[in-house]
Amino acid sequence: MDLYKGYLEHYLRILCNADFCKKINLFDIYCGLGIYDDGKAGSPLLAIDCIRNIRKEMSCNEKSATPISLLVNDNDTLKLENVKDLTKCQEIDNFAIEYSNKNANEMLDIVADRISKYPKDQRNLVFIDPYGYSDINKEKIINLLRNIVV
Repeated sequence: MDLYKGYLEHYLRILCNADFCKKINLFDIYCGLGIYDDGKAGSPLLAIDCIRNIRKEMSCNEKSATPISLLVNDNDTLKLENVKDLTKCQEIDNFAIEYSNKNANEMLDIVADRISKYPKDQRNLVFIDPYGYSDINKEKIINLLRNIVV
């Protein structure tokens, strides 16, 4: 998770400063419980923490208002409900969170479709946690890459 957090911090910082980027869309395909048994934050909480930190860091910069959306998904309803409970009080300027309860293959189709329809001034990051990765049809990944490669 340190790799994800580090990458996301840099990714958001760069894109929030880029004039060409008008919106950032994050997709978490396997959000899990949101927090591990050892109390460490999972991917949805790390993403929200990164977004909050970038907003604070850039508070005097007009580009800090770049809208960011986060779609969290898990096929397990209980896990998703836990993430909803952990994230429901997150109030960050120009940030929206959406929840989805689909299997990974279904969600990747949805994400690929959305990305293909977004304007060129939006940037997207799709996070696929290694948990459950073997359940994903490789054609779904290929289709997703076809939609995001410029």
